[in-house]
Amino acid sequence: MERKGQYFLGLDGLRFLAASLVIIHHVEQYRHWMGLESLWGLNYIDALGHFPVSFFFVLSGFLITYLLLSEYSRKGSIDIKFFYLKRVIRIWPLYFLIVLISLSFTAGGIGLAFGAVSDEITWSKVILPLAFILPNVLRISFPQLVGGNQLWSIGVEEQFYLIWPVLILFFIRKPKLFLVGFISVKLILHIVIWVISSSTSVIFFEHLLKLYTLFPVEQMAIGGIGALWVFDGHRSLKRLSSKWSLLIGLASIFLLVEYQFGIFKTYVEAFVFLIIILGITNNKAISSILEFRIFKYLGQISFGIYMWHTIVIAVLLFCWMEYNLSHFWMIYPLSFIGTFLVAHLSHQYFEKPFLTLRKVYSTYRDKKFVEA
Repeated sequence: MERKGQYFLGLDGLRFLAASLVIIHHVEQYRHWMGLESLWGLNYIDALGHFPVSFFFVLSGFLITYLLLSEYSRKGSIDIKFFYLKRVIRIWPLYFLIVLISLSFTAGGIGLAFGAVSDEITWSKVILPLAFILPNVLRISFPQLVGGNQLWSIGVEEQFYLIWPVLILFFIRKPKLFLVGFISVKLILHIVIWVISSSTSVIFFEHLLKLYTLFPVEQMAIGGIGALWVFDGHRSLKRLSSKWSLLIGLASIFLLVEYQFGIFKTYVEAFVFLIIILGITNNKAISSILEFRIFKYLGQISFGIYMWHTIVIAVLLFCWMEYNLSHFWMIYPLSFIGTFLVAHLSHQYFEKPFLTLRKVYSTYRDKKFVEA
């Protein structure tokens, strides 16, 4: 496994590629919302939005679990308060900025142009779920949050971060048993809810099934299994990290587009993406390409790319329609260029001060640990 300390080679480049694919998905979705001709509804367009999110979930579980295991191995404990602080500093500032912008869009002319109903924006229905970082819950009742419909996955990650270090620390003596048990319980509950929902017309169970589906923490846990394999040097790691496993994993993506696998879909996807992550980080030829400076930097601002791209798309499409502009094909290159530019500016002038604060606090904490 190619890594330097706790940095895995090639993953920044993979983050950039995954975040970029979502742009295509949302261009078509926003065109559909505006009543324009689009490719929305085709399997591969849906996959371009769904697969990158699943990849991010698996990657988050992989990295977070590995870091927690490493911290416990080095220090004999896990500083859960510091873990929470790092997540808050990294995610909350940009999250709440995007929330404010998307709410202003949805309540104003831009939202109306996309068919959003501004009078449905109420404290109880929309604002409170966003304020308490529950956008995946909001997605059930208010899915058309213009400029912010990608936030649901951020909510899932934050909810995962809230419980994961506590669970890892509690089951630190038997992490393998915990991970397998966690995934099994999640699947069993999913089957039970699906059976009940299928056998009754009560709308509550339909919403419960959708909400449960929008909480795919099993994908993070499957990423955690990969982290445990890497951390322990499991004998299966060599086979799973081989070039043949990587090729099988990449080929399996095309099968996932055509075959949905029902309630097992998120589990199958997660194992496929875990194999791809292990394969690429263990392949020097590919990981070295993904370590090129441009890919590395774009990977470092990939959070901004993911968070800003829907706002850029919404503004571009609104301007195109408002001013009756021609050459509609320009939406695609402008969406990519505009998103990369805004993400760069956001990283440099908005996110960086918070990242610096996190780095300063991290250095201080490490110094205190060494002195102790």
